[in-house]
Amino acid sequence: MIYHQLLIPQKLQETEVESNKSQKALLHKWCTRVNSLLSSKVSGARWAGVSFVKLSIEQSEALYVENLSSWSLALLNILTRPEPIPTLEVTIATLSELFARTINRPELQRELTSQFLPRFNACLLDLSENKELLPSIFQALSRSVSLFPSIFRPFVENAQNLCLLIVNGSLGSDTTVVKEAANCLAKISRAGGKSSPSEQWRSNLIKLMGSMHQVLDKLFDSVDEESQYAKKQSSFELPPVSEDYILAFPVFFERFKTLSECMVSMLSSPSPHCVQIPVNKIINLLCRVFNICEGTILREHKEKNEFFTLMIGVPTLHLAAIEILASLILSVGDHLLHSMRLINEIIMKLLNQYRKQPLVRTSIYYLAKLCIQKYGIGFLQLASSPLIYHITEDLIVVKRTPTNITEGLSPISGKKAGKKKKTQITNSDNFIGTRTVIEQASSNVQFAALETLNCLLPIYGESLSASSRATIDKLLLTRILDSTLISHTESNDNEHSIQLKLHECLLASAVAASEYQPSIITHALRVFTAGLNSHSYQIQLFCSQALTICDLIYHPRLPSIARFESTSTTAPPISLGYKQSTLVNPAQEDRKEEEEEEEKRETKMENHYGKTVEINIYRDQDVQQSEPSLDNRSIIQESCNIAEKDGASVSDKEVTFVADTSSSLQQSPSTSRLYSERISDVEDDFEIPEIVDEGPDSEFEDDLMDE
Repeated sequence: MIYHQLLIPQKLQETEVESNKSQKALLHKWCTRVNSLLSSKVSGARWAGVSFVKLSIEQSEALYVENLSSWSLALLNILTRPEPIPTLEVTIATLSELFARTINRPELQRELTSQFLPRFNACLLDLSENKELLPSIFQALSRSVSLFPSIFRPFVENAQNLCLLIVNGSLGSDTTVVKEAANCLAKISRAGGKSSPSEQWRSNLIKLMGSMHQVLDKLFDSVDEESQYAKKQSSFELPPVSEDYILAFPVFFERFKTLSECMVSMLSSPSPHCVQIPVNKIINLLCRVFNICEGTILREHKEKNEFFTLMIGVPTLHLAAIEILASLILSVGDHLLHSMRLINEIIMKLLNQYRKQPLVRTSIYYLAKLCIQKYGIGFLQLASSPLIYHITEDLIVVKRTPTNITEGLSPISGKKAGKKKKTQITNSDNFIGTRTVIEQASSNVQFAALETLNCLLPIYGESLSASSRATIDKLLLTRILDSTLISHTESNDNEHSIQLKLHECLLASAVAASEYQPSIITHALRVFTAGLNSHSYQIQLFCSQALTICDLIYHPRLPSIARFESTSTTAPPISLGYKQSTLVNPAQEDRKEEEEEEEKRETKMENHYGKTVEINIYRDQDVQQSEPSLDNRSIIQESCNIAEKDGASVSDKEVTFVADTSSSLQQSPSTSRLYSERISDVEDDFEIPEIVDEGPDSEFEDDLMDE
């Protein structure tokens, strides 16, 4: 996209530009020069003018509204004149964009679109004789019928015939043109007609299937089919083909391929209306195609050469049928659950049949991957074992040394001249047996198999059998370790892609570890650590991410918890509920405890000597705390011990019990019981000193002490 400096402010600030007269003058000059280019006699200047028109309508809304009518007439006049292909292509794209921008403007649709769009559609159909313009024409027709179906309705029949002319197989298999024609044919049903758009869509789909059955009737004429299919079905009118199978079979193969492309477009393209998909009829068509294989029986009184010619093109039919089945799975989804076993049988049959054809085998793997993603463990319950067998078969690398046919023969002797005998060998024969032959599947097949395995392991990895899981893990590790022996110059892009997929499968195997089988996590850690030094940056990046994931598996962590410092000095320490066992020398541990106790005594003597130690006794209704911690007990004990060491009697120290009045204690027996229990706890640690008090509560406290 090219942004012009003059048009950018017009796009961002419309109100300011309208009030700015100088800006309006510049835009007027811009439009004048663009119009002069459109009316120029030089073809290159006209191409530039059309390009500037497209640039203006994309970046300036004011220029688009102001010049819509004049530019539409000028561009339509260019389409009616003989112009170079680039000029016509850019003109078609510009007009299509110009009409598409009127979709949300009813006033512009009434004044301009309804007037100029039919003329534009007619010009497109007239230009269809030029094959180079067909992709642009089909794109413009598809956009026109999607946005303005009622205006396009008079051109439905001509547009449909144009699409069928491309998809009948007579013009070859140009992928771009065929895809655009198939997309246009799928969207033509939106215009409707005598019936509703949904009924028209279903009718076109049934006609497509009828045309495909007609093609198969011609191809399978020499084959004894197991089941009989309806001979008379509604279909599109396609041109006839020669009766000679040598000339007809290539056309029929291409026709079936292009018709299948149309069916894929109809099944995969979005529809604004609710449509009915004939699922059973589509499955019957696919089964008819997949039933033909190398073991099919030849019909009596038919030429074998015709049968062999058919077998050559069967892979093409199967590839087209695989695409139809994949699009049907994507569009229908869970409505195919009743056919899951049939789909599994089709996939396994094709994997057994196409062992040496990389293109078809790659498509089969992607179909299996789609089924795994869509149906999950339900599909893998049926297909896991045979699918893993085929995956391991394609991933195994076989190294063989060819047999030396000259073994036992004497080499050439340079001393004697004369005629060579049979026992002598030439110099070229000395090279036989020195090279190792490596047999492996193609890189595309290996890549598709690894993608399927990478999709299978997270879903069904824990449920695999021990033998299958061990085979997969051993194969992944072997392939990754063997790749380290290959030098950087010998490896290519395909090899790096396969190595990256191998690392991804190894990570998937480590994550989806089974609790009944040994984990591969330790080997994966070593492989990913070595992968940090790989020559490929993608492998380095993935290995760094994989190491993080494996580290979380190997060392599980809890999420971080915000911790706040407590301002309370009486809060008990937090207990984690478990103890960590460590191997410590008992003698060293006792010595450390003695040193810590001596340090505590020295600090407590400085902080607590001469101070009162208070034990708080709460009332019965206020008691909600746990038992007194050992800190208060140790303080009392240490205070008494310090006093005895200093030569003072215990009675000289002042130990005060802060409590309620004696009347409150006498009225509450539970409080006195709590008091006695707490005093008994203290008695377990040290000897209670004699309390000297001449107050009125001394007798009550003596009774409690006696108890």
